[in-house]
Amino acid sequence: MNLKRILALAGVVIIAAWVVVTFVLAVMHAAIFKYFMFGCIALPIILWIAIWFVGLLTGKKTIASFRTEEMEKTMEEAERIKEAMAEKESKADNE
Repeated sequence: MNLKRILALAGVVIIAAWVVVTFVLAVMHAAIFKYFMFGCIALPIILWIAIWFVGLLTGKKTIASFRTEEMEKTMEEAERIKEAMAEKESKADNE
């Protein structure tokens, strides 16, 4: 197994354990339940931001990247259509 898979598996295990502990604390009416509940919301958000930031620094696309290849193709096509329409309008204005 490579390092990325090991880290991904460790992340999944940590999040799953956090959720299980939160559930157990809720059933036990423990005082620290609210902190674990906050963690259930905050931990995935913090991990997503960290993954996004690493991708931003390295220039690589990650699962947290905003733009996908399909979005890039759509944006390029829209730009070509926009340029073609502008060219048509300029020809119509010259006539």
